[in-house]
Amino acid sequence: TDKLATLYKNPSVIPFLGREVAEPPAKPTSPKIENNRLRWEKSAGNRSVVYYFADKKYEGVVLTITDDTSLTISKKGFYCVTTLNSDNKESEPSEMVELK
Repeated sequence: TDKLATLYKNPSVIPFLGREVAEPPAKPTSPKIENNRLRWEKSAGNRSVVYYFADKKYEGVVLTITDDTSLTISKKGFYCVTTLNSDNKESEPSEMVELK
């Protein structure tokens, strides 16, 4: 089980397997960082996926999937948020914000 924990240490988003005609949820708005706290706004009933990018050139990593609209962060880099509806259809990403 330790090997599995190492292989699957980051959370992941379950793929949307519904019909492509389904509308994605609205993307999160107003992302900002204040005192090492990332905050954003989202539609009620949707979960949020927080992505971290060490550099804009590289692929992001899922930090968490949450019902909340804020997260304490400490790593310098770039962050963005998407939303998931109940069928796991993912929204477009929010604007990126940077922790310097």
